[in-house]
Amino acid sequence: MTIRSLFPKKVILFPILLILLASCHPLRFEEPQPKKSEMLLFFPEDVQGTWFSGDPDTLWVMDNAYYLGSSKSEFSVHDTLTSDAHLRRDGDFFFLNIKEDPGRWIVMVIEIHAQDHLSFYMSEVGQDMTVKDLKKYGKAERILDDNEDFDYFTFTKVKRGAIYKMIEDGLFDEIEFKKGEDIEFH
Repeated sequence: MTIRSLFPKKVILFPILLILLASCHPLRFEEPQPKKSEMLLFFPEDVQGTWFSGDPDTLWVMDNAYYLGSSKSEFSVHDTLTSDAHLRRDGDFFFLNIKEDPGRWIVMVIEIHAQDHLSFYMSEVGQDMTVKDLKKYGKAERILDDNEDFDYFTFTKVKRGAIYKMIEDGLFDEIEFKKGEDIEFH
């Protein structure tokens, strides 16, 4: 099996991603983030390749697809860039926006530190977080599941630059990666 065969043409978002994200209460956004950023159809060549963390997470980035996996937690997510998976760029930051439902996007962030070093961020907030706590970033709503239990927060409006402040304030968990030997894509 080649790495390329892991990426069918259709958008794939494994149910395990939804389970994982639901258990750690990710932030959702009404629109892809950041709004005023360059939309890309392909990952730039300097981002493409095989990236390793010490956890043992692996991130493979190809021209129009990515795969993030961990043998430690059996967690994996992969997708191709389509109308339901946007890639946006703002400076050294790349924003993977994955459409969960109409008007609900999950945002993951890649920050390039050096040619061989990047950080991958995924949002995670606790149940003790309140809409008032999130007000400094924009307008958020607390969403409950069918049992009236907390499910997640969704931002209906985001202040300019707020996504960077969210990362700085720890609302996104960081995984650091070092570039490894590139694998051949078929």
